[in-house]
Amino acid sequence: MGFLDKYVQMVSGPAPDMPVLMGGLLAEGDTFLSWTTATPEAVESDGSGGVSSDPFNRLLNMAVKAAVSAHSASKHIGGAEGSIARTLPRDGEQLTLVVSQAGLSAWRGNGYHGNVPEPLYRIAGEHVATVTDTGQRRQGKAAVCRVDFVDGSFFDYCLYINQDEFLEACRKRWGI
Repeated sequence: MGFLDKYVQMVSGPAPDMPVLMGGLLAEGDTFLSWTTATPEAVESDGSGGVSSDPFNRLLNMAVKAAVSAHSASKHIGGAEGSIARTLPRDGEQLTLVVSQAGLSAWRGNGYHGNVPEPLYRIAGEHVATVTDTGQRRQGKAAVCRVDFVDGSFFDYCLYINQDEFLEACRKRWGI
């Protein structure tokens, strides 16, 4: 454990036991397989931000953010309107993704400081076709994975923690 890891643990406390924590939050009879922390690759900008008080610059800033959001979505989300991928939130919040026998679920919160993760969405396993590593990396080591759905849509996530174990559990779960 490096100095930074020791400092983070000192400040945030010990890491939660995710299999125990998440296993207790899943539906009765569901089996926890693995977890990771993730953010959507195609983050949707709300158009706010910028420090200019000039109305023209604020409008230009909103237009640029909208264009960046649309470009990002075109690369990291696929499928028709109303498809599974198009209904998933893209607010950029860090999520806890869990793969279980029942499917794939996303949770707000990570169990640190006693906060209990809250369910954001659950996707039944029969709606997931594959979960694969795209080979892309962010910040040197965060893996980008693609979730393909049976309706032909897809959604990309950036995985930060426990990514290899998570991807392996997905490979086993969906027989890839």
